Amino acid sequence: MNFHGGPEWKNYKPKSDISITPKKPKNQTTSKAHETIRNISKSLPLPSRIQKELVTSSMDLFYDVHKKGLIKGRDTEKVSTTMVCIVCRIHNLAITLDDISKASDVSKKEIIRLQKIYSKSLNFQLPPHDLSVFLNRFSSDLRLERRTLERCEDILNLANKHNFSDGLSPNTVIGTIIYLASKLEKDRRSQSIIAKIVGVSELTIRNGYQRLNEIISQ
Repeated sequence: MNFHGGPEWKNYKPKSDISITPKKPKNQTTSKAHETIRNISKSLPLPSRIQKELVTSSMDLFYDVHKKGLIKGRDTEKVSTTMVCIVCRIHNLAITLDDISKASDVSKKEIIRLQKIYSKSLNFQLPPHDLSVFLNRFSSDLRLERRTLERCEDILNLANKHNFSDGLSPNTVIGTIIYLASKLEKDRRSQSIIAKIVGVSELTIRNGYQRLNEIISQ
């Protein structure tokens, strides 16, 4: 699979004067975190090099919140999973919340809740999703024709201007765009196949399609 991992990877740099190496966990908590993060990373559709760097950056972030005492009373697996999700978001990787939830057995609702807590505690704001990297991923998975991909890009630009993605997951937005573009370009991709590949229901695709079709018809 030709997977687009976003911009050049940069390790998360915790605001700490202590250098900690993820390869040498210091206690049971950090050992469990390292194992959880490593297992999740291996399950994600990423090149092995990026998987390894994801482990390193996620552990850097975990050590930072651990040092600040922000893990006390919380489940280590849930916190570790959230660190992976935050790092994927920061570094613009085309990994969905569904991907991470399935790889960890931690619910999407819980990951979102902890993301809000830790982004506030660490005083940073999660960047918005770059939908183009998700378009690259799913269009590759579906083997779209070049003309269909170009139509997707045009629709995505228009959708962004009308704030179509507000409140929607990246896979919902891209699944809807691909379905609409494939119909317009007569590049046959069934609703069920698209829904399966992007990880949403057919009903979600249909509802999004109706709304998006109205936008491009204006």
